Amino acid sequence: SRGASARSTDPYNSNRIEFVTISTLGNSSDFGDLTMGRQTDGGLSNTTRGVFISGATYHGPLASYPSYSHTNIMDYVTIQSKGNAEDFGDTGIPGWGSGKCSNTTRGIIASGYTNTPSTYYTAIHYITTATKGNSLSFGTLDYGGKSYVAGMASAVRGVFAGGYSPSPVNYTSTMDYVEIATTANSTDFGDLSVKRYNESGCASATRGVFMAGQGTPSALFN
Repeated sequence: SRGASARSTDPYNSNRIEFVTISTLGNSSDFGDLTMGRQTDGGLSNTTRGVFISGATYHGPLASYPSYSHTNIMDYVTIQSKGNAEDFGDTGIPGWGSGKCSNTTRGIIASGYTNTPSTYYTAIHYITTATKGNSLSFGTLDYGGKSYVAGMASAVRGVFAGGYSPSPVNYTSTMDYVEIATTANSTDFGDLSVKRYNESGCASATRGVFMAGQGTPSALFN
């Protein structure tokens, strides 16, 4: 019944969480605060808990392209109870750009990027959403380390798609899937219609949709 988000560039490194009641049109309202202000990388949830995962803290004004440091923090909230987030544990995939998906039991985190040192992760990790703790190794994303990967899931499968790595410049149209209940490397699912990164994904129990994103530096997809 609710959606919660915690990502903001105004002000820098905001710790604000906001929520909407999905069945009711209207503006978002204050939910509480993250344990640490940051540009949060993204989240996942089951029917009870929402988990905000990793991100980056910026140092300096936006106009000057500031330096930043990555974090491996995971925070959680109980979605139906407004209040501040609490510490969930740490993820083995810090930074930003990882793909995320979940069912009612597990959350899956795939790939991502940190700049200290510059690393594009190939790892896939998982959490048991109802049980606090650090993320655990799930396997490897078969199409390699990428940032700005999109994820979506049914109750059984998680699908990851797209992504970007800069050296050499590489945008991908690859889609891979995992069986959420079974730890293993990802397997080829098929291809997106175009090579892209920074897209979004969503799914019902039956159908998944990847939308928008960027391709070459001058290409935006809607």
